[in-house]
Amino acid sequence: MPAAGGTVVNVRSFAMAGILLSWYARNPTSRGGAVAVAGLFSQHAVFAIPVLAYDLVRELDRRSGVRWMTAFALAGLSVAAVTFAFVYAVWGSQSFYGAIYWTFGVAGKYATNPVVPSLIGDTDKWMRSLYREGTKHLILIVPAAIAIQLALTDRGLKRLVPSSNAPLVTTTLLALSMTIPLFVRAYRAYWLYPLPFLALLASIGYRRLFTISEQ
Repeated sequence: MPAAGGTVVNVRSFAMAGILLSWYARNPTSRGGAVAVAGLFSQHAVFAIPVLAYDLVRELDRRSGVRWMTAFALAGLSVAAVTFAFVYAVWGSQSFYGAIYWTFGVAGKYATNPVVPSLIGDTDKWMRSLYREGTKHLILIVPAAIAIQLALTDRGLKRLVPSSNAPLVTTTLLALSMTIPLFVRAYRAYWLYPLPFLALLASIGYRRLFTISEQ
């Protein structure tokens, strides 16, 4: 985490704490509320929402899944509504409209800014930045990739999806989904999003490598 600025005060760190707390929670209200708090710190937390929902919904039948998703969505929306209502009550309408704009309205311009290192913006700078920062995290990326490859080799894709493999599947999906912000901004601090999940996968990869070497 220090390599990505994780030792300094950063809203992304609080967002990741919210996502991890949401992942830990099993109750739909707690999970939805926690990821909503994460989204209030950083909008990029929305990329984790489908994975956090899928993680538990896939264990349920259709009717139970609908009820779970309803509670999950209502909890998240309630947290957001209460937060913006508080802004309006304390700081007035101008701050309220500003909060709405800088949370949602600015997304289009933010994602399509042509002068920043992103897939849509300055592509050359984006690729150089990804390479420069990515090499700092090879100690996690390589064993994480090995863990996924070994899991696929041992079980195959169809056998990897069942609930007995849920932690590995969910961790992989979270790592992939939280890599999306790097396509919007290839800045150092944006590596804070996938690193916790890459670290979890890397721990599996290292364990497998050490086990194989001992054998």
